[in-house]
Amino acid sequence: NIPGLPGVGEKTAKKFLKAYGSMEGLFENIHELKGKMKEKVEANQELGLLSKKLATIMLDVPVKFDEKDFEMCDPDIEAVKTIFQDLEFRRLTENFLKTFAAEDTQATAETTSKTEEKAKPKTTSTAGAGQFSL
Repeated sequence: NIPGLPGVGEKTAKKFLKAYGSMEGLFENIHELKGKMKEKVEANQELGLLSKKLATIMLDVPVKFDEKDFEMCDPDIEAVKTIFQDLEFRRLTENFLKTFAAEDTQATAETTSKTEEKAKPKTTSTAGAGQFSL
């Protein structure tokens, strides 16, 4: 959805980049263009610069990353269920409950049978398995 220069297609844009190196280089050498193309480029300089700015990926943005902020935790099953029901996400609710409520039920079953399984190591499925996996 970036507008570019009106009247300049992909082939012409590649030709301009090869000849002038950049959008600014093209604007510095408008005198070399002829006819309608010269008029179009002159009339749309601001739009061309805006298009370049919109298409430029900024690399100098300070980004703070703390891996703890991205650790998966157990969801609030009741709150999610309520939201999904309000939004009528029936299939998603089903999948969500299969994924997370089963873990909750499994965890409850494990605590009740803890005395029986003291020697065995705990094995629980990881949160986010299946459709909800990141």
